[in-house]
Amino acid sequence: MKRDTRKIVMAVLLNLFLGAVLLYVLDMTGAMTFESILSSIGLSEGEAIKIEDRFLLEREELNKQWLVLSLKEKEYDDKIHQLKTNDQRLKDKEDQLKGLEKQLREREKKAAETEMEKVRRSERVKLVAEQLMNMPPKDAVPRLEAQTDDLLIIDILQAMDAIAADQGKRSIVPYLLSLMKGERAAVIQRKMANITTLTNEPEF
Repeated sequence: MKRDTRKIVMAVLLNLFLGAVLLYVLDMTGAMTFESILSSIGLSEGEAIKIEDRFLLEREELNKQWLVLSLKEKEYDDKIHQLKTNDQRLKDKEDQLKGLEKQLREREKKAAETEMEKVRRSERVKLVAEQLMNMPPKDAVPRLEAQTDDLLIIDILQAMDAIAADQGKRSIVPYLLSLMKGERAAVIQRKMANITTLTNEPEF
């Protein structure tokens, strides 16, 4: 009886040893693992669920972090776009101001040139008027009539009036007009009257 029991115990121990060796060999070769074997018999199911749950939480946390980063990246892109838009607007405003400044400078330059031309013309007209006043009227009248610009003749005659007034003398302009050809003198006098009328009109 004792021998039989001993044989049974020895057989059980031998089987357990062979089973352990088999499991070790299978685990080393990668054919099966202890965890898969234990899971198949339901010994490590709770542990596997815990491991899966831990990975699931990590993935969810990682997804949240990616979502936050995506939102921040979008916000950053929006700010960059807004800054570029504002920068372009400022550049357009600057270009517009430069264009207006250039136009203003050109207008000021043109106005200054026009004023200088008026001054130079006034000086030339005054010089011609003085020269004609120092001439005999019979020589001065042909020079006036030789001018094709009636407005220039009128300016010269008005300058002669102004010089005579400054000198306290009587103007010879009426006498010169009387010596000019009738039709030309009439045209000059009519234009002079129109200019005088426009100059004396009140401004509102």
